[in-house]
Amino acid sequence: MLLREPRTTKSFRDAADRIVRQESAFPDSISRLLGAPGLSARVVTTDADAWDVRLASLATLAHYDGLTLVTLAGAGAPAAYNIVADLTAEPAIRSAVDEVARSADTVQLRASVPLADGRIATTILVTPLATSDAFVGALVALRVGRPFMAVDAYTAVGVAEIVSLELARSINAARETTERRQALALYELARHALFTEELDEALQSIAMVLSSALDHDAAHIWLRRSRSVAPSPRRISPGSHGAGDHLGERSQRPRGRPA
Repeated sequence: MLLREPRTTKSFRDAADRIVRQESAFPDSISRLLGAPGLSARVVTTDADAWDVRLASLATLAHYDGLTLVTLAGAGAPAAYNIVADLTAEPAIRSAVDEVARSADTVQLRASVPLADGRIATTILVTPLATSDAFVGALVALRVGRPFMAVDAYTAVGVAEIVSLELARSINAARETTERRQALALYELARHALFTEELDEALQSIAMVLSSALDHDAAHIWLRRSRSVAPSPRRISPGSHGAGDHLGERSQRPRGRPA
């Protein structure tokens, strides 16, 4: 005969005892928050991923159900949290963004905006971004089923300042990257022009640099040989050799792109 020990039923007192034992492991000045979320091990590889993390964190701190920023010079929104479509497609929101960017006032309006989580936002708060030479725009916050209060306007201004700083940093970083690529491309162009003996080979290499390093869809180089003779344009295909007698063209498209 097998004798089994009676099962001990779990109770709230046992759970409370475990919590007390866990709390006793910390110093008296430190206490653990029950149900506090932990940091997620999220890998950020692009600037867009970083903006997703920024806006999600700011929306959590400010109790927004949706958040995005709109720049007047750009097409659409450069970043958004829990928003499905482009908010600037809504005339009322677009008008509010234009008014806020011009007057530097914070406004609230009512509109039905679908969110990515399936809910419908009914209240929208539009706050101008900080004044900058690089951009002009506004921060757009959304809530579901509850309005924005006066204190929310102060919170929105603080969030807009953080977003403006990060947006300026992103724009400057992108500009520096473009300038480095252009400087490298100019160096490659000069190298091919100075050290390549064959003209056709030099034109082919220069066209390749223009199309790949500068991220162009196509590059065309026209070379005038003589002014005494009327030029007769002749197209040189990328795979051929030799330039025309009067006017030559070198064309190059990046690999993988349609002609």
